[in-house]
Amino acid sequence: MGASELSALCNATRRNVLRLVSSKRYAEADAMTRECARVVYERVIKGMSLSELVRLVDGVTGGLAYRRGEWDVARMSYAGSIISWASVVRNGYRVLEVGTGLGRTCFAVLSSAEVEEYVTIDNSPEILAVALYGNLVDVYMRALWDESVRVLLGDAVRVVEAMRGEVFDHVVHDGGPNPASNPRLYSRRFLGRLASVLRRGGTMSIFAGRDPRWVDRIHAALASVGLRVKTESLPDSPARVLHAVKPL
Repeated sequence: MGASELSALCNATRRNVLRLVSSKRYAEADAMTRECARVVYERVIKGMSLSELVRLVDGVTGGLAYRRGEWDVARMSYAGSIISWASVVRNGYRVLEVGTGLGRTCFAVLSSAEVEEYVTIDNSPEILAVALYGNLVDVYMRALWDESVRVLLGDAVRVVEAMRGEVFDHVVHDGGPNPASNPRLYSRRFLGRLASVLRRGGTMSIFAGRDPRWVDRIHAALASVGLRVKTESLPDSPARVLHAVKPL
């Protein structure tokens, strides 16, 4: 399978995921996503060196809180627990995540509670291939293979738009430390759409990044759609996380 055929497969998967999500057929969308990621892993990722994998992960995620090339999983996971706001998640919750990455935030949430369903969206077939089949952190990969997890390949703006009538108890928005690289994911329109699928009394956590201008902009957007917002800090980092609650 050449590059053009692989690209066609991923684009077809994105279209089918949208169709299946609009019919609430998440298990089928998940199976299709995992198969696409498997093919990408076999054709592209499997032959990469460790340094190439790290560059790929850094390029897609913006980095995962490791230092000097050392994979401090404890530090990475602590950051993931703040970004995910895992402490508010309870047994039986439905959780929606924007930005699967390597599965760090998924691991944090599943370590805190037995959720009913964890739906996570990422638009990069390469990062999903690494996360699901060649993860640099084994516990993150195992979390993504939990029976409660549904992994969806697609543009989160379009996928969430297809979730008509859905209700989640908690939303995690882990689009990375640089919102300017994908401003659509931080627009008032999209944040309002996320708020609309959140139940009353539900919670949302957004990794707002390092730029104080973007932190203020995202804070204001969340407040404008009726959420109560509080700013949290990551350890030893200028990055900020916004924790928000939808009023009852």
